[in-house]
Order: sequence, then C-alpha cells, then structure tokens
Amino acid sequence: MNKYGKFCEVYGKTLRNKLLEYILEMGRLDFAVGGLAEEINISRPKAYQLITELEDEGIIKKTRIVGKTQLYSLNHENVKVKLLKKSFDECLRLVVDENPFNEWIDFAKKHTLSKEILNELKNLIPN
Repeated sequence: MNKYGKFCEVYGKTLRNKLLEYILEMGRLDFAVGGLAEEINISRPKAYQLITELEDEGIIKKTRIVGKTQLYSLNHENVKVKLLKKSFDECLRLVVDENPFNEWIDFAKKHTLSKEILNELKNLIPN
C-alpha cells in the first residue's frame, strides 16, 4: 500500500494514519511489524515507534510469537478501536459511492474485508 487510501484522505495523510489504515484493513488478522513496514513503505524503526505508541494507547495488542517474530492485532475491546472501525467502514462506503461497480469489487478482492463489511457493500448494489 504505497499510496494513501480513503481513510487517510479523510483523516489526514500522516504515517500514523497510513499505518492505522493498514491495520484496520487487516481486521482480525494479526501482523508482524516488519511486514507492515514493507507493505506501507515506511522504515522499520518508524514502524516500531508507531506500533509502540498504538500499543501504549491500547489500540493494538500483542497476540502471539511465531518463530522469533512478535505478532500484533487490533484490540477490538478498546473504545477507540470501535470508533476507528466505524470511521474506516464509512470510508469504505465512500469508496463504494465514488467508484463504479467493478472497481469496488476489485477493491473488495484486493483487501481483506470482514464478512460484515462485504455483506453491507453487497446491499448497496442496485438490483
């Protein structure tokens, strides 16, 4: 994800928002900081700095260790995360509203979206 998405367009094109957008796209999947840094094209030190901030705020949490790699995921119990998810879902709705049918299908396939979001998106399709 080298460019900024709709979430960043709405809330500001910052590295923190870019990282949050990526994590929100992951949904309930966990991630490694190195992979995240590579995917959103930021340095590992900056990614670790932002991850530490988000962990301190309770937005993300450590989930498990695979090999020597610590994995993280959204802390879905956190009130801020619940608000962020609602905002992210609204940003997805904006993408759907702004793009023709085939483009949003491609978007949905490209991103790992929850079944709930996909079902809501399907409901927006005109019959």
